[in-house]
Amino acid sequence: MGSTLNKTVLLLTFMAFVFFSAGMSPRQPDPFPVWNFEASGIYVECNADRMLNFFNDKPHTMIMVVYQLTTTDAFNVAANTGEGLKKLLQQERFDNSVVAINAIIVQPGEKKTKVFDRVENAQWVGVVAGYYDLVPGQANQTYRIPVIYGQKGRIRIRKTVAIGKLHITLNLGPKTILKAGTVNETK
Repeated sequence: MGSTLNKTVLLLTFMAFVFFSAGMSPRQPDPFPVWNFEASGIYVECNADRMLNFFNDKPHTMIMVVYQLTTTDAFNVAANTGEGLKKLLQQERFDNSVVAINAIIVQPGEKKTKVFDRVENAQWVGVVAGYYDLVPGQANQTYRIPVIYGQKGRIRIRKTVAIGKLHITLNLGPKTILKAGTVNETK
């Protein structure tokens, strides 16, 4: 019996050591996101007013340009002026921060969703709407591709990081983007 009691005490001491030492390990740094390619990683939903791009007393078809970016600095500088917005509508790689360019043609009254692959290193999406009257801040939007931080494990907790899917909803009015929003989704 004494031998069994000694083994039980030894086992309990060992378990207590393991349990308490797990909480005393040095703090692990947060993991960094890895901006890999992801098929169907970006959704852009367009809800166009029936008077979309109203000019000369009638609605018109409009182009929207979707930029995938590593940073927004150069995009925001260009989008700050009417001339810059015109340049962005040309669908050209205007800076090294541009990693992909896609276009969407929108008809008055149309509701459509376009799905794009998120390319490697894309961390932001910039959208420019080709209204006749290009007004900075009313014809452009930027969105951060979501980074989701979490934890796994119960005793030994590990921090996790994942890149989510970006869902953009654009309500396109007669002369401006009326309302824009996002819904971020984990994998």
